[in-house]
Amino acid sequence: MGNCRRSFAAPLCFSVASAFVSVVATADPVAAISGPPRVSIANLSVPEGSSGKTTARVQVTLSHASAYTVGINYEVTTLWNVDFVGVAVRPDNNHGIPTDVNATGGSLYFPPGRVSAFISLPIVADTLIEGDEQFLVRLTSPWASTLSDPFATVTILDDDELAGFAIGIGDVSLREGSAKSRVLDVPVVFTSAAPTAFTITTATNAGSATSGTGGDFAGRVRTQSIAAGARSKIVKVSLRVDEVVESTEQFTITLTASTAAVWRSTATITIRDDDSAPQRAGRVVGPPRVALVGDSITSQYALTTKAALEQLGYAVIVHAKPGQGILDAAWCEGAQAQWVRDNFDPDVVVFENIGNFGWFDKCNPTVLRNSPEFFAGWRASAELHTSIFVEDGAAVWWILNPQVPPGALFDSIAGINQIYRDVAETGPNVELIDLYTPFGGDDSGCTMRSPDCTHLDDAGIALFRTAVVNALD
Repeated sequence: MGNCRRSFAAPLCFSVASAFVSVVATADPVAAISGPPRVSIANLSVPEGSSGKTTARVQVTLSHASAYTVGINYEVTTLWNVDFVGVAVRPDNNHGIPTDVNATGGSLYFPPGRVSAFISLPIVADTLIEGDEQFLVRLTSPWASTLSDPFATVTILDDDELAGFAIGIGDVSLREGSAKSRVLDVPVVFTSAAPTAFTITTATNAGSATSGTGGDFAGRVRTQSIAAGARSKIVKVSLRVDEVVESTEQFTITLTASTAAVWRSTATITIRDDDSAPQRAGRVVGPPRVALVGDSITSQYALTTKAALEQLGYAVIVHAKPGQGILDAAWCEGAQAQWVRDNFDPDVVVFENIGNFGWFDKCNPTVLRNSPEFFAGWRASAELHTSIFVEDGAAVWWILNPQVPPGALFDSIAGINQIYRDVAETGPNVELIDLYTPFGGDDSGCTMRSPDCTHLDDAGIALFRTAVVNALD
């Protein structure tokens, strides 16, 4: 997002009006890049292996070197509950399910001058054909530093359909950073100890990220020797950092071997841009502004999401009306959308919903729920509120909502999600944040929901926060 860039976060000021909750953060204009380093963590994909343990080395980096020791805590958690397919299980699960990752948390230290370190997490290898699995690593409690990108997704790539020894190369996703150059470690992991010595060859391939003079990375073809008994290898790639405002860029690395079988031959390297964009014309000077708008679900996920976005340098307003949603008579005419626009001047608006599904009669009491008139009215309202912000130069994100057990509410969500998909096709400044798929699609049931299946449990709140922060980052 060109107008979604971060600067240092700052003191908060709070205001409460009517039954709405409006929280505004302002930035300290004197914050500078020479302050405490910002800490970020990179996503990682690692092959599982078939016996013993594989180590996932998750890279944590500082935006610049510090003269002091920098510390950070981290915790390991699942993205979804452990009964959901595709989830790596921690050792403290209470379900009697075999563990996939033998770690729950710890601390990491950067001596003065060091800008990169690794969290080593033991992955329990097995021979089960179970598909790829994921878990989350979250950075917390920084000292002598601030959090910039506190969440990483680690994907355990299942390789159990393979027979015999094989090697694979994992994907890496990271923030570009502000140093002039940095070295990226790309993991090559083996399904077991190498039975004999062999060689591997890796080659970088340009994509939206380019090599050569003025490029984003140093292109090269490199051959490395692997000793008998080795279980992994690190491929180092030099990145060139710039201050150009640009979109997320990618390139690939291909892997071949002299004698070993290669079960995953291509790694995708994703470089997420973090350079500050110019202020859009006519907006109030200050940090990029985000409005989180919705009903009781927004009131649940927005507090921790607001804190995470402020760590990235955003100013945040939360505009939600628990118990009813914001689809009342004034909202149907766009009055409250105009209030948010005129009083907060957001660069980005994230709509979880424009109202609770049972409250549409606040706009038109004669409309029956889930009737053609109901969905036509909802579409008109969604289009209206999109246009109010997009025409002012802001970007709008619509959340695809998770489903519930079959029934009237299920039908409402299905129809309204389709409306949001259609509205997202109307222009380049309108996009989707998909929470429908990770909750389980049409088979979600009460996954990550409260006992009444209408609100979120702690896992659901965490997943909402991660999806929104990743979309805006």
